[in-house]
Amino acid sequence: MTIKPDDVIWKALLGACKLHGHIEMGKRIAENLMELAPRDSGGYVALSNMYASLGDWGSVAETRMRMKELNIRKDPGCSWIELDGMINEFLVEDDSNPRAEEIHLMLEEIVDKLRLAGHRPDTTNVLLNMDDREKESTLYHHSEKIAIAFGLISTSHKTPLRIVKNLPRFVGIVMPQ
Repeated sequence: MTIKPDDVIWKALLGACKLHGHIEMGKRIAENLMELAPRDSGGYVALSNMYASLGDWGSVAETRMRMKELNIRKDPGCSWIELDGMINEFLVEDDSNPRAEEIHLMLEEIVDKLRLAGHRPDTTNVLLNMDDREKESTLYHHSEKIAIAFGLISTSHKTPLRIVKNLPRFVGIVMPQ
């Protein structure tokens, strides 16, 4: 490169390593990123996720402990949906909405319909030390799914839902049937 790589370039390369399974290179890149931007949680989280993908839970714990010692926190994933001019925000396993019970009933309905259609969730990217049943439950309670369920119970039939998430590469539009 003709320019010195910054943290954005390192993050892009780190994402490519994760995508293509180049774990050893990814570890080196994560270390470079943590040196370049020591207060940014991105490098630590990516390194932790790479260790988790290998089932190296000891290294996951070490990386998370390092974050804790440096007082570095990962921003939680959240999703927003705008309905009737109001922005509604949801976090993972969020029960704070006054309609939480209705939302969870809709989530169950969605999950049941997906199962009947033959869908099996891909739990390989749930990088937590838990059994597959717990991983499936975690997938079904992501913030974007909660936002979709809220949108479905709050709008009329066939209303497009626009969900925005605070993570890169995610803006979803759902077209209910």
